[in-house]
Amino acid sequence: MAHYQTELEYRARSLADHDREPLDEAWSATESDQIKHDLAAQTKSGSAAVKSVDCRNKTCVATLSFPSAQNGLGFIQPGTGALTVQGCDGFSAIPQPPTGEGSYQLTVLYTCR
Repeated sequence: MAHYQTELEYRARSLADHDREPLDEAWSATESDQIKHDLAAQTKSGSAAVKSVDCRNKTCVATLSFPSAQNGLGFIQPGTGALTVQGCDGFSAIPQPPTGEGSYQLTVLYTCR
């Protein structure tokens, strides 16, 4: 549990760093469109919906919605290739704990520059 708490704190810091990045309007618009396209292709079976993508200067944050926490956590299992997008070198998808039955939101931080 302590390890998971450390991961959640890292996630919170990473998202705060993203929020403080300056906005590169030309790059962010193009990269947001690319991420939306790539994620939509991965979720076209209806297993998830891309709710938002926010790119700044070097990182992007995508939020996906799943019918359940089980769907969301299964989507990010190693070896699935899920969440890989063109133009970004890596991502961090540390999930929040499920709050109960029903839909589940997953936030993904991409390092793109």
